[in-house]
Amino acid sequence: MANFELQTAINHWRTVMLRELKLNQQEIDELHDHLCCDIENRMKQGMSESVAFTCAVEQIKQHPLIADNYRCKSAIFDKIILMETGGNPSKQDYQNAKRWVAQSLLWAAAMIATALLVGDHPNAGYLSLFVLMPLGLCSVFALKK
Repeated sequence: MANFELQTAINHWRTVMLRELKLNQQEIDELHDHLCCDIENRMKQGMSESVAFTCAVEQIKQHPLIADNYRCKSAIFDKIILMETGGNPSKQDYQNAKRWVAQSLLWAAAMIATALLVGDHPNAGYLSLFVLMPLGLCSVFALKK
């Protein structure tokens, strides 16, 4: 098993936060400070560096700066799913709608990409007939499970 490098893990976490979340440097510094304090406290309680880091990262996900950011990212997707399910879905309805919406978005992207790549090529119809339609049917059958 490789040795755990706490500072490397913290630097990687910081890089991911900068890339994934729409936060400024001051907000990242604040989160970094909270993370380091939490890790230090956990290590004082006897946790190893790796366990303390993992627990602190999970705990900091509850921080308003991060939680609000994740809610914002998923808000549009959730609105689409709520439209699909008609309001207040059960957990199973939500999961089904999530699969359907995700498949729909993927297929829309595939069709747009195909149209852009194929254009007015004389054999474009064959691509639709022999590739996209069978894949679409497979997708529908996969969603029926």
